[in-house]
Amino acid sequence: MNFYKECIEQEVYANQRLNPLARYKIRTYNPSKNAVYLLRQYQYYAHKSGFINNIFAKKYYKKLFSRYNIFLKETTEIGKGLNMPHPTGIIFGEYARLGEGCTVYQHVTVGTKHIDDYKERLYPEIGDGCVLFAGACVLGKIEVGSGTTVGCNSILTKSVPENSTVVGNSRIL
Repeated sequence: MNFYKECIEQEVYANQRLNPLARYKIRTYNPSKNAVYLLRQYQYYAHKSGFINNIFAKKYYKKLFSRYNIFLKETTEIGKGLNMPHPTGIIFGEYARLGEGCTVYQHVTVGTKHIDDYKERLYPEIGDGCVLFAGACVLGKIEVGSGTTVGCNSILTKSVPENSTVVGNSRIL
C-alpha cells in the first residue's frame, strides 16, 4: 500500500474497518481528521506525476488552505501518526521534517530564521513523538529530539535533546 494511503488509514480512520458512510462522516465532521485527510491527499497527488494528479493536488491544497489556513509544500516530510487537534494557522516550511507521532496545535510555525535561508534548506528536523503547543515557533537549522514538548508561544532557535520541555525563548527545562 502507498505510504500516504497507509497514513490516512492510520491517522484518520484509526485502522478500523468501516463502511463508506462512516468513513465519510469521520473525515467530514471532525475538523482534526479532515485537515489530516486533506494534507495527506495533497501530498499523495503532489508526489505523482501527470496533469490530472497536478489538478487534484491543487484542489486539495486550496481546500486545506481555505478551510484551515494550513500552509505546506509537497517537499515537507511528515511522518506517520500526525495529530492536529486544532488545525488552524499552521505553517510547515518547504523542507521541514516532522517525525512519526507528532502532535501540532494551532498557529505553529516550523520554518527558517531568515528570508534567504530557504535557498540553503536551513529548516528544522523534529523527532518522533514531539508535541508543539499553540503558537510555538521552531526556526532555523536545528534538531528537536524525540519526545520533546515545546510550550505555548515558545520560540525555539537552538537544538534540543530528547525528552525535553521548552518554554519561552529557547529555555529548556
